[in-house]
Amino acid sequence: MIVKTFKAQYELLEFNHYIDHSHEEPVSVVDLILRTDDIDYVKDELNDLFAVEDNRNAYVFSGYDISECYELGDGIVKVVCIK
Repeated sequence: MIVKTFKAQYELLEFNHYIDHSHEEPVSVVDLILRTDDIDYVKDELNDLFAVEDNRNAYVFSGYDISECYELGDGIVKVVCIK
């Protein structure tokens, strides 16, 4: 799987999309684990339109804000986007 933005493409290791009902209003959450060394660039890129693609499907996300972005290990970054 991959994540594509207008300027970059990232190998996607894990992808989850769900609705979090623990807030006053339900929140849409996109949870990603990416293979990348440039966490600062990821923070800029995923605040805009991005797509998640696998061999059969493509999912387009827009209007999301990054709520978490941190390194899990060498070249692995976890990003949580909410809307």
